[in-house]
Amino acid sequence: MPVVRKPNQQQVEAFWQFVCSVPSAQNPYIDGSLGGQENSTGLLYLPGSKGPSRVRNIPQNIASGRDIFIAVNPVLVTEPEAGTNNTGSLKQFAKDDEDSATKANLTINNGQVESLIPNNRVGTNAFNVTFPNNAIFNAPQGTFPAVADGYYAIIGGLPSGNNTLVIDAEVARPFPGFHEPVPWKDNVTYTLKIS
Repeated sequence: MPVVRKPNQQQVEAFWQFVCSVPSAQNPYIDGSLGGQENSTGLLYLPGSKGPSRVRNIPQNIASGRDIFIAVNPVLVTEPEAGTNNTGSLKQFAKDDEDSATKANLTINNGQVESLIPNNRVGTNAFNVTFPNNAIFNAPQGTFPAVADGYYAIIGGLPSGNNTLVIDAEVARPFPGFHEPVPWKDNVTYTLKIS
């Protein structure tokens, strides 16, 4: 029986530090591949997306017993997007974005739809992210302060064989610096195999 639990602040920070560190062309946030198999948290990442509905097939077999971190309705506000390094402002921008979240649903194997609002919301304090050349979010290369907020989950106990995870998320008023449509919507179906 799959178990869904809330990650801690450090796990959310580590997720975003990983996502920001990978050049755009190979970034799992864009192409949907698994990332972070060897990351410091010991978690596998399913990063969600910023964009239209899509189906993402994960080609790697995942060993049973591995926990999977999934970003269901995430937000990260960085200095380049916000135009400020004031940590109070970064935190407020991230909070305002997620305060307008209307949906953060996760469905496992066509079962019951589980809303992660409000129990799985994680907001962080300021931490640093390092963007490489050709970074995601069109960010300039360098190390910048950031604040994360949003809805995340760690999934354990997926059964052997094929599994389907569906993210259905919506934010009514995304942070203007993201230049996202209003409302911002995300619908991603992951198919993956547990060995």
